[in-house]
Amino acid sequence: MSMIASETRESWEAEVVSATLTASKQILSCVILNRIVRLLHMTNNALAAGIAALMLSAVIFVLTWLVNVIARLPGSLVKNWPLIIPALLTGIAFFVVKTLHDSILPPNRERAARLPAERDGLCALRDWFRGSFEVGRQVAFSFLAGFLAVLTARILSTGFPELQSNPGLYIGVFCGMFAIGNGGYCALVIPTLASAASNYRMNLFAYDPASTTAIRIASAGFGKLALANGIVATLVIALIFTFRPWQGQVTLWIAFAWLLAGWGAVTYSFIYPNYHLSKIISREKQMQLEKLEALIEPYHARLGELSEQELDRMQNMIELRDRIAKAKDTAVDLGAWRDYISSLVLPLASFVAGFIDFSSMMRNLLP
Repeated sequence: MSMIASETRESWEAEVVSATLTASKQILSCVILNRIVRLLHMTNNALAAGIAALMLSAVIFVLTWLVNVIARLPGSLVKNWPLIIPALLTGIAFFVVKTLHDSILPPNRERAARLPAERDGLCALRDWFRGSFEVGRQVAFSFLAGFLAVLTARILSTGFPELQSNPGLYIGVFCGMFAIGNGGYCALVIPTLASAASNYRMNLFAYDPASTTAIRIASAGFGKLALANGIVATLVIALIFTFRPWQGQVTLWIAFAWLLAGWGAVTYSFIYPNYHLSKIISREKQMQLEKLEALIEPYHARLGELSEQELDRMQNMIELRDRIAKAKDTAVDLGAWRDYISSLVLPLASFVAGFIDFSSMMRNLLP
């Protein structure tokens, strides 16, 4: 492990804060939308990010339509409506990643830096932020996701000549999955922060470690990450609507695979980090219990000789020990469980809806 330049606690924390700033400048979704926001001369907030995402989607839609025009495919903008789905998916995926980042990391940089109790923990936290969001790895991961999506779209379009000869749609699918790939990369990497932190002691509230503000924020953040994964999986399954899944077994299995992949991503991003947060909490509880037991034991050894004041002191320590022992071993609350359940239900609802032939239903309902 590399050495931190100074031996002061303040300089170690400053190194961690600097590393979080570096990470923010490397996350691909943030880089792209922040650039658009600056071009629009807007204040960088959720509204500006939403407008930037919509503009990006609009540009991708128009470009993919122009590709079809150049390829001499018939159809107006209205008739090329399927191109809207991957274009919107691109903007939404980037927006979800950026919004999740902006709502969690910037307001809590200093709190995160204060959390490790020892120098090794600060070093681990700093190195994690410095090395986890290398741009080249993000681009490679997203490019692979886009490439595999195009291959999948090609398979799904078998038997539909209007889709097989639609280059704009394939470009849109690539863009959409490129953006989702960046979200997928973040979803895989971010939970490992809890794993890295679990190897070191943290500065937690001694009498109820699970209620420590930083731990609660982290747990809630992983709940939001799970929900974001669920939303993205829902949109990907919705993208399969373009290929009319009720008309082919191949599409059925691909949609089902995406449902399972979405559930897997949701469960991993929620269960894995919260498991490691629970390890941090349990270790702190055990340490505090052992300290109190060591203080109580000398009193217990001479129980018959204790003064009234010493008996009161021992009783207070026993009550405190019991209070710590009954404290929660996890920071997961009802809100986090709600996000997790919602993250599982949304992709399932999209999957079920995808196999309803709404066009036929409307034709039967209308006179």
